[in-house]
Amino acid sequence: MPDADELSLYREIHSRGYEASIIGTYSLDFQFYERVVLRRLQSSGCRHNIVLADAKQCAKALGSNEFYPRFCGLDYTLLPVQSALSFHPKFIFLLGRRKSRLILGSHNLTASGFGLNREITTAFDI
Repeated sequence: MPDADELSLYREIHSRGYEASIIGTYSLDFQFYERVVLRRLQSSGCRHNIVLADAKQCAKALGSNEFYPRFCGLDYTLLPVQSALSFHPKFIFLLGRRKSRLILGSHNLTASGFGLNREITTAFDI
């Protein structure tokens, strides 16, 4: 059973009081983002959502025939980041009128990164 003080990314993205999110990731799973993360963000009132992803990993995810993003450009903005090596920061920045929260860790924007793998994550209130 998880410790009561353990940080849950699912709980964090479902918190109220945030109007915007910026998520940085190396790899991503569009199906997981649109069906799980984006839905939780939107249901808690977060309407302005941006995903920054490594351009090569983004192209790889877009090239798979498993799931093509349906809400990209409508419900969220996708910004592939081109880098000489790779774009590798992993963060979730939740922004509200009265509060903001920065979550830094080793998690990618995938089901594994959000709970199946053992990841290191910490949060800062601003």
